[in-house]
Amino acid sequence: MEHHSDGGDIGLSNTPPPPALVINTINSKLKPYPNLSPRAQLGFPHFAPGPPSARALSSAPPTRSSSPFTLETKALRAVSLDSRSNSTHSQNQPLKRSFRLPKTELDEVTLKRFRRWVLAIAIVEFDLDMGPDLDNIYPDLPLSPTLRSNIAFSSLPEGDMPTAGAHMFSWRIPIPTTAPVLESPVLHQEPEEQLEELGVPPQRRESYFVPEGDGFYYGFVYFVQEKNDSLRRGYSQRSLVLISHLPHLVGLFSNILSILGPMHFKHAGEGSMIETACHNIASWPDPTGGTTIELPFLGSVHTYDFPVEGQPQWGTLSKPNQPQPIPVSLPTTPLSTLFHAGILTFSKILLLWELVLLGEPILIFSKDPRTGSELVNHLTNFIRPIIFGADFRPYYHIHDHDFRQISRPSPHRPPPGLIVSGTNPLLLTTLKHWPNILRISNGGGLMKLDTGPVGLTSERKRHVKKDASVAKAVEKAFASGDYITCDAFILRHLTTLTEQFLAPLNRYFGTLPSISTSLSNPQPTQSFSPTSFLASLKSHGTSLQFRTSTSSLSTSSSTTMERFYLRFLSTRNFGLWLQRRSEVAEGEVRKRYLDRLEGTEMGAWMSGKEDGEVDELVGRLEREAVLEERAERRASSLLSVQRLSTSVRDGPPPSSSSPDRMRSVKLRKQVERLKELRDERSERSSTSGAESD
Repeated sequence: MEHHSDGGDIGLSNTPPPPALVINTINSKLKPYPNLSPRAQLGFPHFAPGPPSARALSSAPPTRSSSPFTLETKALRAVSLDSRSNSTHSQNQPLKRSFRLPKTELDEVTLKRFRRWVLAIAIVEFDLDMGPDLDNIYPDLPLSPTLRSNIAFSSLPEGDMPTAGAHMFSWRIPIPTTAPVLESPVLHQEPEEQLEELGVPPQRRESYFVPEGDGFYYGFVYFVQEKNDSLRRGYSQRSLVLISHLPHLVGLFSNILSILGPMHFKHAGEGSMIETACHNIASWPDPTGGTTIELPFLGSVHTYDFPVEGQPQWGTLSKPNQPQPIPVSLPTTPLSTLFHAGILTFSKILLLWELVLLGEPILIFSKDPRTGSELVNHLTNFIRPIIFGADFRPYYHIHDHDFRQISRPSPHRPPPGLIVSGTNPLLLTTLKHWPNILRISNGGGLMKLDTGPVGLTSERKRHVKKDASVAKAVEKAFASGDYITCDAFILRHLTTLTEQFLAPLNRYFGTLPSISTSLSNPQPTQSFSPTSFLASLKSHGTSLQFRTSTSSLSTSSSTTMERFYLRFLSTRNFGLWLQRRSEVAEGEVRKRYLDRLEGTEMGAWMSGKEDGEVDELVGRLEREAVLEERAERRASSLLSVQRLSTSVRDGPPPSSSSPDRMRSVKLRKQVERLKELRDERSERSSTSGAESD
């Protein structure tokens, strides 16, 4: 295993500043509204001391901000970090009794609008007798005991936390196949038998309505650790957890949790903060890619940029003083802050890009859960516009159900493409056989961990050439403290590399769609052939530049380029890319085919056609009409949900119609026209036969 230390890259040129200084530097550069009061800069409304009501929050003048860094970092410091404790618990009294959730249940319409974005908000506390305990969740959410336990352990970090105070991080948990997976809000169907097995009364089953996701729960944690001499452990631990089914929204949910967390723990005895937050989220429009929208939350309004699926995001270059929309898919801490202490360099980032692209497993160990979880989310964005297709766990604990499988010793290989991060040193000692391990220090200076050297150790060598001009721009931005611009240079360059890598695949894929001209029996799209693709690659090449001095992928019968692409074809990243690419291509082919069906003059087409071919086209037209009718009903249901949420917020929307809304009607007309022509021809044939007799 090789420990990478690229001389001349960004690293330890001198004594690095501690992370606190890095974050304070970010705040000083990105603070968009210096004239606002400290309370307004935190996103708090202007109300008198004491627990605010939902009406007070809704009537307070909202503050506007577009920088997640100023808001979040100052919000973390808003929680008292001193040694005094406000807890009134005795040594054996569970902590959970002092933190209440709202008593009022959300009505059906509000609940369904809320769960377009978030499933529930939970409180997890460390119980001295039970350990991590998920006892409170609002609104009610059906969770099996196994899933409830996994969420609880995932929300209280393992290991020794470096400081008292507040810490934010995220996790991703697979939903067991035995857990209830309810239908989307469009269909209004609940599997009664699953809820009955959980013991949910019939009158409350509507509140367990959960939209479909990608098979995972996404959790965003605001963890608070405080000294408490009245407890045996000497301190209390509790977490506020936002649970969603929507992937790739770490920037959005981390930002709103940085507002909700301090306010909740300050007024936790009332529970009003959570109820107000739920109503705010329910007022938002539907999650829609390719939009930039303002979302109100607890007295503040922030602008968020939602990309089209797979679209890369990065901050605006060289505009640190202008408020910019918050990229919802990016963590709130810039990746380039890890250049301090030599944890990352530009060359190491290029190597990590290759590891993620080629489906290599990566283990990340950090002393705090936030740094590791944010780095995992950064890595999954490295290869956009390719959507990361493997499993990833921003925070992983040793009590996870899958820990035994991933910790099997050599010669067993880790699951392909899996990226995990944890804070328990046992994770490192158990998974020391993993081929790629990134150890992150915590605190000022370069900290040597007992489990190995800080930084990236990998069995792989970098194969892609380093662009000197980009490396220089990155180094210059980092040296000036402009971390957002530094990240923008990095992410934009990684996107360029990914697009250069995809160019040969897109070129070959363009030769696959069907060019059949038959209306009655169109030929399907050709399937992807690795052999044919490699022949095309060898013939046309790629614009992606490889290092000539690296030969670990080369063999006597193939080049580095060919082996690099061949390895990618065996990854889940390629499988997901091929699936999405095929769906798009087949959709385009089908659209062109339906356009031809609509526009064909059936009388001219029938000329010279056999009766069997005419009957075949009649059947195909009827099947296509049924498919279009189903699609139009689904689209109509979605539009109804959108209009419902919009009318509650802004009043009735203007009427709109889709250009394809009447396609099924046109196809039905073509069916009737073709049947009419067929019957006329059959009648003429019968008449002609009778006259000849």
